[in-house]
Amino acid sequence: MVRVVEMTHKLRDSLAEARAYALRLIGIRPRSKKELEDRLKRKGYSQEIIDLLITRFEETGLIDDRRLACDIVDMERHKRGRIGIISRMKEKGFDQEVIVEAINSLTDEIEEDAARKIIEKKMRTLKEYDIQTKKRRLWAALRRRGFSSEIIDRVMREIDL
Repeated sequence: MVRVVEMTHKLRDSLAEARAYALRLIGIRPRSKKELEDRLKRKGYSQEIIDLLITRFEETGLIDDRRLACDIVDMERHKRGRIGIISRMKEKGFDQEVIVEAINSLTDEIEEDAARKIIEKKMRTLKEYDIQTKKRRLWAALRRRGFSSEIIDRVMREIDL
């Protein structure tokens, strides 16, 4: 009987410690369910405690992957293309369903505007290069940021080098 009580106290203490750690992480910046789970595992908490915390945080809204995915799209759409944003969300461990739902708000027009702004900024550093070098470097810069070939082609046809 005493042993069961000791185990219950240890579990409760460990749960409180894990909860405090998780709240600190969420306080720094919003985390996806997978990010929080990975950090708690790395810290050495049991899967039982992690599952309890994740469930409770989802119920209270402290973790909301759908909202976070939409926020990431809103923040990243000015500096990355669709492919880059999807890659970023996969890194954070979002489910495919959540990614698709969030990325649907990103239109081709929004993506093209972002590509134009990146080109405009990049052109300042490419003044002394020939046209072919400018095109190659602009193309590479946009690909690295996750823009599709179709978007890059459309925007590149519009610019005057």
